[in-house]
Amino acid sequence: MQIKRMQTVRIVGALAALFLYACHFAVAQGCPERWIGGVGAPGMRNGIVVAVAEYDGGLIAGGSFSTAGGNPATNIAKWDGSAWEGLAGRGPNGFVYSLLPMDGALVVAGSFSKIGTLTANCVATWDGTQWRDMGSAGAAPFGSGSTIYKLLRYNGQLVAGGYFFQGNTPIGGAAYWTGSAWQLLGTGSSRFYDMLEFEGSLVACGSSGVFRLEGSAWKRLGLAFNGDVRTLGVHNGVLYAGGNFQSVGGTNAIGMARWNTESWSPVGAGAASVKSLLSFGGVLFASVQDGTFDGAVKGTVICWDGAKWFAPPFSLLGAPRKLEAFGNNLILAGDFFSEAVSTKTLNGIAKWNGESISQFGEGCGAPLNVVAARNGIVYGGEYTSNNPVAHITRWDGLKWELLLPVHGGLSVVPQVRTITFNDSSLFFGGRFLKAGSTPVDSVAEWDGVNVRPYLPGFNDPVHTMIWWNSRLVVGGGFGYSGGRPIGGIAQWEGRWENIGGGAGSPIQATILYKGELVAAGQMNTFINIVRYDGLAWRPLGAGLDDGVTSLAVFDGELIAGGNFKKSGAVTLNRTGRWNGSVWRPLGSGMNSTVYALCQYNDRLIAAGSFSLADGIPVNNIARWNGVEWQAMGQGLDGGALCLTTANGELLVGGFFAFAGGKPAPYFARWTDSNVPWIAKEPSSQSAPCGKNVDFSVLAATGYEGVTYQWSRNGTPLADGSTDWHSRVTGSDTPTLSIKHVSNGDAGEYQCEVATPCGGSFSKRATLFVSDACCPSDLNGDRVVDDADFNLFVLSFNSRICADPAMPPGCPADLNADEDVNEFDFGIFVVAYNEMLCTTME
Repeated sequence: MQIKRMQTVRIVGALAALFLYACHFAVAQGCPERWIGGVGAPGMRNGIVVAVAEYDGGLIAGGSFSTAGGNPATNIAKWDGSAWEGLAGRGPNGFVYSLLPMDGALVVAGSFSKIGTLTANCVATWDGTQWRDMGSAGAAPFGSGSTIYKLLRYNGQLVAGGYFFQGNTPIGGAAYWTGSAWQLLGTGSSRFYDMLEFEGSLVACGSSGVFRLEGSAWKRLGLAFNGDVRTLGVHNGVLYAGGNFQSVGGTNAIGMARWNTESWSPVGAGAASVKSLLSFGGVLFASVQDGTFDGAVKGTVICWDGAKWFAPPFSLLGAPRKLEAFGNNLILAGDFFSEAVSTKTLNGIAKWNGESISQFGEGCGAPLNVVAARNGIVYGGEYTSNNPVAHITRWDGLKWELLLPVHGGLSVVPQVRTITFNDSSLFFGGRFLKAGSTPVDSVAEWDGVNVRPYLPGFNDPVHTMIWWNSRLVVGGGFGYSGGRPIGGIAQWEGRWENIGGGAGSPIQATILYKGELVAAGQMNTFINIVRYDGLAWRPLGAGLDDGVTSLAVFDGELIAGGNFKKSGAVTLNRTGRWNGSVWRPLGSGMNSTVYALCQYNDRLIAAGSFSLADGIPVNNIARWNGVEWQAMGQGLDGGALCLTTANGELLVGGFFAFAGGKPAPYFARWTDSNVPWIAKEPSSQSAPCGKNVDFSVLAATGYEGVTYQWSRNGTPLADGSTDWHSRVTGSDTPTLSIKHVSNGDAGEYQCEVATPCGGSFSKRATLFVSDACCPSDLNGDRVVDDADFNLFVLSFNSRICADPAMPPGCPADLNADEDVNEFDFGIFVVAYNEMLCTTME
């Protein structure tokens, strides 16, 4: 029987369906509202990392910091592969300078005297569960004021280098552990910063030179340096010394020298102070204060190949204090903030894999001043206290991405305080002088590629933005723009123009209410809140007796939040509602400042630095149900600065580390429904017959018990072979795989992502099969003949598709079960008997 050739499959109208958004099922009973934990933030913000070591399957970092990844961690923390966490209990009460895994424990040393309630002078051990003193409590050689800078194993013993006291008397710079006590090591030592083994001897560096242990005494190696030697390294069998010196024995050697058997010599033409040295990847890496080497090479990390200096393919804003190898990665630790080119937030610790710099942590890298959402994507503006760079960031439900660096300058600490949008761009305001490489001043527009400044800017920060009568309006603490009086609020008309003669300053919040522009802040002239009716600014009743920081509209009323307590004789306590004629309280209010307001579902949310609302504990965030304030679980452990909603969630930014008791550094999410939303949608694709295709979907992070179910053309799929001999796997996972696609696989694919509380459907993605299928035509000549039979026999003899002898793609596996067997032969014989592909369906 002759059968007509199959035509190319075309799915009409499928592209229109591709852009349909997810729909939600009804929420099941017994699904409590809750906080969703966040992703650990990068590095140690506002801290210094100077020691790293691999221990207990993770990376341990030590230094001087109070948080790691946004979570509490006192001077020592562990990276478990996805987030930072502090070690059990409180860490050392002083600087951690050195870490050394030894005999199943981690030896920790520095300038501390206690770990929690444990007395431990300079050194202790961590066994993965608890801290133990290492025989140093109150005993020599680690008296008060002592510091250990370096730990190492030498001749099977633990050795410490540093600066040791007995009472007020310096007694040496080296000691060793006998197994039960510490003893001074060698005579003639004073202060040692670094140690290593070189040519079978113990070598140390410190004030004015490098020293070698010879018998029971430390002997100077070569001539004296005219400054401190801070670090040692060995590269290609040569000993190198770096530090704060300019010469050795009168010979110029600025910051770096190498030992040539009998004397020290300079390393190229250096001009900087060297902090750390490490031989890695065939070159010597040096961490330096900004300087110029060999007359041209600049940077805070540079490389020496044995003959010349050169720059690595990365640069950091700040100099690392320590370089260390971790697997195949170079670890850089210090007090730098970001990578200079990508401006990736690093916060003191990063890794380089030979190609790119990576951060330790993907969460929000700094407290957020503002969060705003458009099309389900959340944008944030960072608050900084001492960083030279803030950022515009974006969160897509899976990860944070740094979009645009914002710089201040020598006298301006950059901050992004407000964000708004139009159809094509993101607008941001705050305190900054440059966005990316573009000079700006307080306000800028970013279209995803280019920055547009709005100049001249203002003499003080911008706090709020709003669109009013199709114009961009900004408010802030400024009084002037380009030398012209502007009065705290202005609109853009080719330049910044005064509105109604100005409303005073600083203005902290703006909103539209009943068609009028409302501005609020600390404007004593207008009693802190005012409306503009198109002719003049007018107060709202008796106004408010102290600053206003936020405005919202809820249940038809204007809501104000801030630090005020009264309006005239009416007691409000940090929140109040205006119905167009009078101010009224919301319950008994809060006991401290409200910084942010928004509506979430049918509730008013207030966030700030308060602990009580209506007299009940709420921990910095509460919701108003129209009658009373209510707590939201355990609340936040620190102040909140901003609120918004997106994808059915309430989003909060601020200074906190935990939300509802869950780690949530600087950014937290609250869900009323527990129904997951889809962060990564599947994409349509086209494939020729016989190829493999995958469709992928992912729920936003933080939802528990998520299940996946794929369907084709509305029919749920199950793993296994299809009637047209393709094979489906992953039908209940985030990734659906179809092997050896055939014409029968063409159609619309969709995934239901669900928890026991309900679910969401993904967008529909279309699979186009780009030609008619004739899978038994193994050589592709459109005829199933003896040539194909011979190819099939060869594959049949190999059997397993994983066999290296099998042709790529395993084309003879006609039922896609990874095995060329009798089932495939049964399929092949039918086609072989018909011979011509053009006659086959």
